[in-house]
Amino acid sequence: MRDSLSCAGVRPGSASLADHPTSSSLSTLKAKPYLIFVATRVPHPPVTGHFLRTINIVRGLAENFSILFFAFHDKQASAAARANAESAMRKYCESVFIEEVPAEKSRARAIWDLVVATATLRPFVARKYRSRRMRRAIGDALRTKDVILAHGDSLPSGQYLKHLSCPALLTNHNVEHLRLSSYAQIQTSYIMRLAYQIQARLTKRYERRLLREIQNCVVVSESDRRELARLAPGARLFVVSNGTDASRPPLPAPPAGSKTAIWVGGMNDEYNREAVLYFAKDIMPIIRREIPDFRWLVVGRDPPPALVKMAALAAAGIELVGFVDDLGQHYSDSAIAVVPLTSGGGTKLKTLEAMAMGRAIVTTPIGAEGIPVSDGVTMEIADSPGQFAAKTIALLRDPARAARIAAAARALIEQSYDWKAINAEMHQAVQCVIAGATAHKGTAP
Repeated sequence: MRDSLSCAGVRPGSASLADHPTSSSLSTLKAKPYLIFVATRVPHPPVTGHFLRTINIVRGLAENFSILFFAFHDKQASAAARANAESAMRKYCESVFIEEVPAEKSRARAIWDLVVATATLRPFVARKYRSRRMRRAIGDALRTKDVILAHGDSLPSGQYLKHLSCPALLTNHNVEHLRLSSYAQIQTSYIMRLAYQIQARLTKRYERRLLREIQNCVVVSESDRRELARLAPGARLFVVSNGTDASRPPLPAPPAGSKTAIWVGGMNDEYNREAVLYFAKDIMPIIRREIPDFRWLVVGRDPPPALVKMAALAAAGIELVGFVDDLGQHYSDSAIAVVPLTSGGGTKLKTLEAMAMGRAIVTTPIGAEGIPVSDGVTMEIADSPGQFAAKTIALLRDPARAARIAAAARALIEQSYDWKAINAEMHQAVQCVIAGATAHKGTAP
């Protein structure tokens, strides 16, 4: 287990956690305290790493808090899908308020928001999720409920945490400006590269301002903590990693002689699209020259058109599976997992999930980011197409070595990354913020 969180960031003179309800004692109270949870999207169905984290954090917090949930729904979701999503969240939340993303109501509104964001030197994503109805609904909740904490689940949610009557805690799933910068570097179009660079600069300013105003922030890795500590030295930063479900035992060994690798991840964001195209175009041809019967399972919705076109060729060895509810069978059919990410930030849930499943992984430094792994021990890490292909080939040809790496990765998951452990750390971060705010009120003149 990683070192426990501490409340060292609480202002001098503040009370210790012993003077406040703890995670265990809160659950014994007749009435749970209220917590506002603001998300940019309803995390149902949990088809992305972001959604998986959000829904599991909500489940964990619901053990000790009555959650007042606020989020935006997906424009493309049907009325039935939206109703199902709201019903799913009501299993854990006392109330659920879901609003349409303002910038997605019309093309004219999106253009207007982009113009305003540019004129005010703010990132588009902040303006995109700006809603008066959402702000009023949160204000109503604060007036009618005794809210002990407001939590924002991602950077754009932070705009709803400022100037509240209760303490606030922001979760930053990534260092957003670095994620945009990394994506700018791989753009082939000068215009797109410039656009991402501009948004990265604006996002950096926005992140710094929000951290200074909100003060309390959860990050998912130690590297993210260091970056944001440099950006906003006065902020209190808590490392609460991403997690996965380790309650199920690892899968049995793959079929003897399997030459199948698996990718799992929705491809409706640019980082995953770039990853699968990188593997298909630059890595897979090298592998198939050495292993002609190599097969690649691509599990996830919204594959890019270029990948669909490649998969249509029978000789390509690419099988597009689409979204599935249960990944067990597809992992069972696969000898290894590949996570060929070339941009992005934060700890990758797809990497943790493959570790939990009991499959050796070949990934990039970005795919392994934030996880204390050792190259060649808990996974294989490659920083070029040739190296990625060579490590994939080596694992497929040496099942015993792949099994040793998979076992070491699974042990790390069981030790530090099960959702129970992650939620315990999240509860500790929440209690640190509550304790600090209470103590600060007590010392006010």
